[in-house]
Formats: sequence, structure tokens, C-alpha cells
Amino acid sequence: MGAVSGYIKTGEEQLHYIKYGEGDKLLIAFHGYGDDASFFAPLAECMDKEYSVISFNLPHHSESQWSPLKLWEKEALNELIANILRLFNVEYFSLLGYSIGGRVCMSVLEQYGDKVDRLVLIASDGLRFNWFYYWLTRTVTGKFIFKSFLTNPALYMPLIDVARKVKLLNEGKYKFAMKYISSEVDRRFLLNVWMTMSKLIPDVGKTKQIIRNEKIATEVFMGRYDKVIPARYALAFAEGVGSAEVTILEKGHRIFDSETLPKIASCFS
Repeated sequence: MGAVSGYIKTGEEQLHYIKYGEGDKLLIAFHGYGDDASFFAPLAECMDKEYSVISFNLPHHSESQWSPLKLWEKEALNELIANILRLFNVEYFSLLGYSIGGRVCMSVLEQYGDKVDRLVLIASDGLRFNWFYYWLTRTVTGKFIFKSFLTNPALYMPLIDVARKVKLLNEGKYKFAMKYISSEVDRRFLLNVWMTMSKLIPDVGKTKQIIRNEKIATEVFMGRYDKVIPARYALAFAEGVGSAEVTILEKGHRIFDSETLPKIASCFS
């Protein structure tokens, strides 16, 4: 299956994308933190006759062009979707998001719910409001501590160890944090991505209402042993959303693999 790539404007910045397939239906996909647009290539190979898959590199990832700490506003995200629909001359589309990419999909839904045929979320962020993330990235005190921590993490490690011991920070989130602050480059990347994405926090109640009103076919795949985004978040999200189905897999956060690929691909068949 051939692939082509390009850039699409969103606000003052540009996101790089890879297009897979030549199908008449359009699927817009957003990967997770630290991944890239090729993440969905195996899935696209299963869908190239029916779908065109537009997989984006998120801000600060791979070839996307994004200024340091520049915020990604919802208005700019809406502009991105409008530009995609014009470029590929379609009116309706489906959405696919993994982890933080799921939060982007849910933000898209707020403006374009009447244009979305199907929503598929994989170990998705954004299924419930994250007060801690909001505090770290949107408040004066939180941003100061967040930047200070990433500049001098050794100063805060005793507090992190205490939080871990009293179970304010679970083992999964602790390991996740340690993985992404091991070097200065990793810490700078984390700061840029988290701050840039901080305005894309979906209104969960509004999103659920849109799914109900528009009867959007919604599939959520979660890992039973996911310590980063617990499966119970998806079960709570699906309550009262008649068209949402939750599949819990015997995996952790990295649930997108050769074993689960057929299950996810079947959502678009």
C-alpha cells in the first residue's frame, strides 16, 4: 500500500500527515504521546480499499512544525478539520485516536459531531476531566511547579517517592513519569507537548450528549491492566451513551498490536 504525506495548517502552525489508502471514506487518526503518524500504518493496510486514512503527527512529534510552548487552541483544531475536508473534498469522516490522540478526537467531536460517522478510541485520554493535568498546565502555580520540576527534577524526587509510598501516585503512572523525564531532551519534549495540548480538554458531558444526539457509532478499547488510563474511565463514560461500546482487553496501556488489530479494524468494516 502506497503512502503520501504533506502538511495542513492549524492556526499559525502546521501538522505533518501521512495518507494511506485510496478509499472513498475518510478516517482521521491521531496517535499517542511519543508515537508518530506511522503508528496506524498496520491498521491502514487492512482498510486501504474502503478508506483513506489521514494519520497526523501531533505537535512537537516527528515532522510536524510547531513553535515551543505554542498552545493548540480548539479554534485552530477546528480549522485543521475544515482544511482536511476541503483538501479531500468530503463532508463526513470517522475519527480514531490512541491515548492523548483520543482526547484530540473528542475535542474535534465538539465542533464536528454532525459530520462524524464513527468514533474509535484506544486507551483514550479525555474520558473524564483530569484535575491534576489541568492544574499543572492551566494554573499559575501549577505551571510554575511543572516547569520547575522539569528543570530540576532531583529537587522534587523526595516528594514523588512519598506520593508513591502513600499511593497518591500509582506504580503505572510513576513508571510512566520516570520513563519520560530520564533526560533533558525528554523533559523538554514533555513540557512542550503537555503545555501545547493543555487547551484541548474536551467537555465530557457535551461529548456524550453529541454522541447520543447524533447516534455516532462509538467503540472504546481499553486495557484491563492499564495503570495510566484505567478501564473504569471508559465504563463510566459509556454510561448513558447508547451507541458506545467498551471492549476491555487483557493488556496494559499499549493495547494496539497484532493481536488486537483485527478487532479494531473490524469497527470500520
